[in-house]
Amino acid sequence: MQLFAAGLVILLSGRVPAAPPELRPVPAQQQQLRGGLGNVLQKLRRGDDVRIAWLGGSITAAAGWRVKTREWFADQYPDSRVTEIHAAIGGTGSDLGVFRVQRDALRHDPDLLFVEFAVNDGNAPAERIWQAMEGIVRQAWRHDPQLDVCFVYTYRVGFEEDLRNGFCPSAAAAMEMLAEHYGIPSVNFAKRIVELESAGQLVFQADEPPPGDIVHFSKDGVHPLDGGHQIYADLVAEAVQSMAELPAVDHGSKLNEPFVEDHWEAAKMVSVDASMLTADWERLTETDTLQ
Repeated sequence: MQLFAAGLVILLSGRVPAAPPELRPVPAQQQQLRGGLGNVLQKLRRGDDVRIAWLGGSITAAAGWRVKTREWFADQYPDSRVTEIHAAIGGTGSDLGVFRVQRDALRHDPDLLFVEFAVNDGNAPAERIWQAMEGIVRQAWRHDPQLDVCFVYTYRVGFEEDLRNGFCPSAAAAMEMLAEHYGIPSVNFAKRIVELESAGQLVFQADEPPPGDIVHFSKDGVHPLDGGHQIYADLVAEAVQSMAELPAVDHGSKLNEPFVEDHWEAAKMVSVDASMLTADWERLTETDTLQ
């Protein structure tokens, strides 16, 4: 039956289905410029109003690198009004992000979308990460082919082993493979954090501030204090400046070849109404009694 189904796909589509990707080791790079952020930077240079969305977990929900990054853009491009779209929810990964990206970010028509899920996706299988993250990307470019997207990879205690060996932790590696396929730029915050700790300039986790000029990164090993958030924001600024000369791009053409066939581009939030409720549920809500 499987051989028949495969033959039918080839007959109807005229092509052999691509083999699913397999997670491989990915060298950790501080920044990958790829297709750049040419569309939003062009608008900023012209002095146009620009909207930037941040989709992620608690690290992005905090008033840290998100706020500092928006302020940097506003200072760097004073002729533009830079507006923030706050689309981060603590404790959530890309598997929820793909369902809410339209409601929480895209309906506000952003010009740039930062996606931060490397920590909360840390224990997820690569296949699930690809389904959800590709769904986010494809929804974004289906909504607006001029929308620039940037992946960022934050740090938590436990990521340092891979990074000290020169490789991305597994979630970031999966995201980098997807980013390479679509030409999405990325910034690896975690790499710099580990480098600073190895140089004796930062402490990953401590209840009290270390002495001198050593950066107190966090109290819990994952949620940065102000010094850690400043490092993250500075890395975004460095990467954006590195992309200054890259041209504007129409991302729509990149949707022709998916990375995985079962991506979640169709994911969406659905409001529950009375027509969806079963008779049993309606009876329970009317009596307000659970047995």
